[in-house]
Amino acid sequence: MTNMMRYIGLLALVVLFAACRKDLGNYEYKEVNALEIRGIPDTVVVKLGTIVPIRPDLTFTQDTVAGHFTYEWMAIDNATDNKFRLLDTSRNLTVEVPLQAGYYNVYYTVKEKSTGITWSKKFVMSVVGALGKKGWFFMSDVDGKTNVQFWEEDMAQLGVYPIRHTDLLSKIKDPVSGKPLTLEGKPRYLNVTNLSVNVAETGYKYWLYLGSEFSGEKINITNGLIWKNPSYSFRFETANLYPSNPLWVHSQGAGVAYAYYEGQLYKSYSVNKEVFGIPINRLNTGETFKISPYMAVPLNMQELLSIVYDVDNKRFMKHYGAATSYMTALLPKVGGFDPNNVNMDLVYMAHTAAFGGQAVAVLKDAANKRFIARITLTTSGTTSAEKLEEVNLPELAAADHFEVDIRYGFLIYSVKEKLYAYDMDAKKQWLLRDFGAGAEITMLKSGMDCVLPSWAAYLLRPQNYNRAQIEPPVVGLMVGVFNPAQGPMGGKVDIVNMELASHPSYYTFSGFGRVVDIEYINL
Repeated sequence: MTNMMRYIGLLALVVLFAACRKDLGNYEYKEVNALEIRGIPDTVVVKLGTIVPIRPDLTFTQDTVAGHFTYEWMAIDNATDNKFRLLDTSRNLTVEVPLQAGYYNVYYTVKEKSTGITWSKKFVMSVVGALGKKGWFFMSDVDGKTNVQFWEEDMAQLGVYPIRHTDLLSKIKDPVSGKPLTLEGKPRYLNVTNLSVNVAETGYKYWLYLGSEFSGEKINITNGLIWKNPSYSFRFETANLYPSNPLWVHSQGAGVAYAYYEGQLYKSYSVNKEVFGIPINRLNTGETFKISPYMAVPLNMQELLSIVYDVDNKRFMKHYGAATSYMTALLPKVGGFDPNNVNMDLVYMAHTAAFGGQAVAVLKDAANKRFIARITLTTSGTTSAEKLEEVNLPELAAADHFEVDIRYGFLIYSVKEKLYAYDMDAKKQWLLRDFGAGAEITMLKSGMDCVLPSWAAYLLRPQNYNRAQIEPPVVGLMVGVFNPAQGPMGGKVDIVNMELASHPSYYTFSGFGRVVDIEYINL
């Protein structure tokens, strides 16, 4: 029986072999399509906010109809949890890539629809964080979150911005950990400065300070668009990691800056390697007092100089000297007023270069009447309490934002959608702008950062500057306006020319949330 089974098995193999031999040649064999991908460099360098077109050279052996294939550009970022980023699904990559500064492995994949066969080409994409050297930063509140934009100005066509980083923070991350830069909560301030911050980098750098409700950070704009976690956080340039997120940071000149938080004033002095340490709102006797966040601070100085308001004792005080860690009282002036016995609440204060340099303050008394105080404050530190006068204007009493025009000294204020100016010498008020029912003025600003020249410096040596470029940010009145009827990005910035009687706009920018601050760099 066993032998018989062996014979049967052998016979079956012979029959199967014979059947296979008869079947040879009865199939139709077809050669599959093949593809060679060329024209993509091993490394592609892309600047943030720009488009570097990549147009692969595709050589097929058979089917060459573009519609018979799908295409995919996929970036892999191993530093984040969401490491796969689809860049595009077109044959050529001709869009701005949604990537932060850093290095990425990118795979270009072509797939034949009919067979499912795929071909891939791997290359490295280096996204460079360098910004243009001249342009505008905008900070706005979009549904309770901080949005920062940077528009690079075309110096050959002033007022033209070919590169616009409309979500700047999304493109910045720590180069080591890959952690993205975020500002938690609503936005507070921007400030461009030139400081030496040893805990962050060696030597003087241009920095962009950014603050929100719960975050205080800075970006190195000298070496590109660099942010390092945690060494670039504001708390690491304080004496004891406090405050971590000031209400504002203000640079008065290269190497000197103020910061304010909850009634306390801090200073930074690069020459002495001083960080924002012990509060300086005190007398040399040690007596301390809280101050208002509104200060009169002349721009473009190598020293620290300011007039502040002591909210505890209702008086004006002066701080003078980058190495000085206390404040002094102002002297009364015969024919003027006593700045040590004001007995009012400060509503607003700022500095103007007009009148030889002057601090202008709006105050209110116990009866809710409005007063304007004017104090001489020159860049040499000279002070004089000139005037304290009641101003009976309903619009001034109802104002929600204030500014002082840096060139002519007009007091500027807004009531909802209306913008007013007041000539303190002529005692004349006029309507500058009416932005329409439903709109709301969200920001007023006159005078920029220490990176820009003063208007006096321009007038002294006009041949050194491009007036058409620097005039709008140096002496223009910047007005942020929000119209909720236009959605969460219904904000704009109108930059008003205060020199001409008609007050035309230098520029009007749109595409923001509720604008809270603006800066211009001219590096």
